[in-house]
Amino acid sequence: MDSSPTGLVTFLFTDIEGSTRLAQDFPDDLQIALDKHHKIIDNAFASNNGFVFDIVGDAFYCAFHNTEDAVRAAVQAQLDITKESWNAAVIKVRMGIHTGHAELMNKNYMGYITLARSARIMSAAYGEQILISSDSYEHLKTKLENTNNALRIITRDGINAQITFRDLGLRRLKDLIQPMQMFQVIADGLHSEFPALKTLDARPNNLPIQLTSFIGREKELAEIKAQLSGTRILTLLGPGGTGKTRLALQAGADVIDEFENGVWIIELASLTEQSLLSQAIADALQIKEQPGLSLEKILIEHVSSKKILLLLDNCEHLIDACSQLSEKLLRNSPNLKIIATSREGLKCQGEVIYKVLSMKHPEPGRKMVPEQLLQYEAVRLFTERALSVNPSFRVANENASALAQICFQLDGIPLAIELAAVRTKMLTPETIRQKLNDRFKLLTGGKRTALPRQQTLKAMIDWSYDLLSENEKLLWRRLTVFSGRWTLEAAEEICQDELLDQVDILDLMNELTDKSIILYLENEGNFKMLETLRQYGQEKLNEDGETAKFYAKHLNYYFGVYGNVFEEYAGPELGSLLDKAEGDYPNIQSALNRSFDNGLKEEGCRLAISMGKFWELRGFYSEGRTWLEKFINDDKDISHESITSSKNAAAILAVHQGLFEVSNKYLTEVLKIYREEGNKKGMGNTLNSLGLNLFDLSEYEKAKIYLRESLSLRREVNNRIGIASTLNSLGLVAIREGDFINAKKFIEESLEIAIELNDTMYKGICYSNLAQIYDNLGDVKKAKEYFEKSLSLDIELGNKNGMCISLYNIGAMELNAKEFSKAEKFFTEGYELSKETGYKQAMFYSMTGLGQLALEMGDHKKSSEIFIETLNELQNVNDIQCLLICITNVAELKSINGDMEAAVTLISSAKKLYEDTGSFIEEKLQKQYDDLVRSAIVKIGEAKTDEATEAGKTISFEKIIELCKTNLNPEI
Repeated sequence: MDSSPTGLVTFLFTDIEGSTRLAQDFPDDLQIALDKHHKIIDNAFASNNGFVFDIVGDAFYCAFHNTEDAVRAAVQAQLDITKESWNAAVIKVRMGIHTGHAELMNKNYMGYITLARSARIMSAAYGEQILISSDSYEHLKTKLENTNNALRIITRDGINAQITFRDLGLRRLKDLIQPMQMFQVIADGLHSEFPALKTLDARPNNLPIQLTSFIGREKELAEIKAQLSGTRILTLLGPGGTGKTRLALQAGADVIDEFENGVWIIELASLTEQSLLSQAIADALQIKEQPGLSLEKILIEHVSSKKILLLLDNCEHLIDACSQLSEKLLRNSPNLKIIATSREGLKCQGEVIYKVLSMKHPEPGRKMVPEQLLQYEAVRLFTERALSVNPSFRVANENASALAQICFQLDGIPLAIELAAVRTKMLTPETIRQKLNDRFKLLTGGKRTALPRQQTLKAMIDWSYDLLSENEKLLWRRLTVFSGRWTLEAAEEICQDELLDQVDILDLMNELTDKSIILYLENEGNFKMLETLRQYGQEKLNEDGETAKFYAKHLNYYFGVYGNVFEEYAGPELGSLLDKAEGDYPNIQSALNRSFDNGLKEEGCRLAISMGKFWELRGFYSEGRTWLEKFINDDKDISHESITSSKNAAAILAVHQGLFEVSNKYLTEVLKIYREEGNKKGMGNTLNSLGLNLFDLSEYEKAKIYLRESLSLRREVNNRIGIASTLNSLGLVAIREGDFINAKKFIEESLEIAIELNDTMYKGICYSNLAQIYDNLGDVKKAKEYFEKSLSLDIELGNKNGMCISLYNIGAMELNAKEFSKAEKFFTEGYELSKETGYKQAMFYSMTGLGQLALEMGDHKKSSEIFIETLNELQNVNDIQCLLICITNVAELKSINGDMEAAVTLISSAKKLYEDTGSFIEEKLQKQYDDLVRSAIVKIGEAKTDEATEAGKTISFEKIIELCKTNLNPEI
């Protein structure tokens, strides 16, 4: 084939009949038989221009440009299978052919209706049988009219065989959509007589024709059918709109062959009286009343000897009657099974609950191309329903993000997604996404033939709301103050008042869980509510005029939990506290936001200050600083003390973003205030932060002045964790200066305190810094042991800040050991994590590591590109150490490129910068400098080398950057 079929495509699907039984009966022979089968199918399809796009187990899915090729491929395969010698495991294959629209995208076909119908046609056949749809047959009509209604095929035996088509009439496939005329392919040498097709017509039923195809839910269908095989009453439980009815109908259609007396749906939504239930079932089964007998008794007698499946749809408003009658019917009818759909369980004997959750949908924040997006069934549903009203609709890069957001914001609820998709007739996906904040006005206009409650999203939820008790409604409304997940303790504290007793909340939560209003997350012990139900409840809360009251209670609760927990905490529970805060983070964000509207800015500000350590360790630098600065800039009704602490916390986050000027500005202001107030604890904390900033800027002498004063003050107030922190800071300065004796002394004392307090974070920091010392002292084994220990503690704590640093350090050790693949792994992980969190300094170091790795491996083009990118990023960040790494490696690249004068000038400028800042020059750098100078003398002579060396000692900082980026040819 010149190209794979796309657009109007003919599909040929095949499957081995009874493959499970064959595996059980002939385990030794089956694999040999399967190999023969695969070879025959491959050969037949390939020789007739077929494109096999998927193989699932023993099923082949093949596409053809035209129907004639597909028919010939099917007949050739069946003839060859018939003539094959199979020994004990005899292979019989069923085949289905169907033509429809499908687009090929990355070797996968998008066109759910066409593909699903192709599969259903195949599944209606028997082994050795070939079925073809009327859609495919229509494409053969002209050809058949010219050939006496027959096609010809030359078999592998050289026989010119005739192919004809037997009209099997209009048949209802198990996809439940409109009936289709079916034909059987007849050919010389093939078996032609089979039982009635495995379609819905083969069993009595009242399953309604659906106007749209059933999309997704493959996993749920398989689980429901497996559950039904082992139980007699299965209840599909879930909120309104999650597709319980359609799932029950499809499950019933799939298993109809198991029930010789049929599958029957009893639609209960329109019933208003419990006493009418028996009548509704009798009407569905077409049972007539008999004089002198109750309808219930007639019903029991009718089903007592029958193998039958009843679908009781929408039981929630008749829950008692459904429970009682189901139990009676099952007790008297051994071959009866029931699938019920409801918002709460029937709670009758033998009932098994299957929870129907939302459709799988993309999470926000992940960028995906259309092909990836269409793997989610919620997106596929939206796409198929959009195409029904807007045939030109396509999933494209331009609307991918909006589609993902729509499906996420609508919680993957099928009804909501279908209502949203209808709007694509007039609105773009982006406009629909923007209007979802008022979703109950937007999502209207369902099918006129649907039940009234299925025509708008609000009507659907009104149905659930109206079935609740007054206290259940009250609690639903109040629970909407939560964002994301919440605990029982939080609900009991926030939602209780004089109208709702705290002791009743547990039982009410259970009721709302049973009725699918809220979800219980068993693995976490938390609760959540679908966003659509939350917005509905919020509207009701607003109508009550209680929104402000419960928002204030919500904020006060989370302020009570987290308002002081992180700011001064040191000890072994930090990791679990951070995890707890991460689980509660949507509620914390909401509490911070609401504090501006409820006269609780002081509490909100104190909560933000406490969250500073959480934001730092979990990598939320930008968001954390945004919140803190929001309070700083809108400081009315916030205490002077809180604003000062906010600036301190914001300064620490700013450093991780590479914003040293912002950080130093805040810290200088704060230090002045603390000095005026005589606040020794505050002074000690701020001086340490200022000292660390000066360290990062390579101003070691100034840094030591601040850090020594910080240590003195922290010792004076006996701030143990503060002492450990400043000792670490002093140790870092000593490492950079090459004073490893004092560095070891400082950090070991810090480690003693961290061990005493059992503080995971500072133990990790100490191990990392000790590793640096051992690395510089040449004890590589000890250094690696401590770096790995540090990384392990960072991971345990969830300290993304520390993880970034540890990953780079381990990568650098692996690079020195020439373990290039390991080095690349650590550098790449460090880069991706630091980029995700916005930790600029760690990101730059990871980039330089990858640049050095490329240089060592001889990929000079890649190395050049990385260092150019790093230098560009460093333009606005005054990180001297990272810049020095770039300069020395760019010098090496210029040397390789033959620009020896520039190389010497740069390596000389780097050495001068090391000397000026008082930084220790590592042995590796000194060797690199000496080797480059010797090479330059050989290549350009001693005079030019000396001249370039002197130029490097006096060149300005700006000229260094310019020289680094000039003529650094990425093509070398």
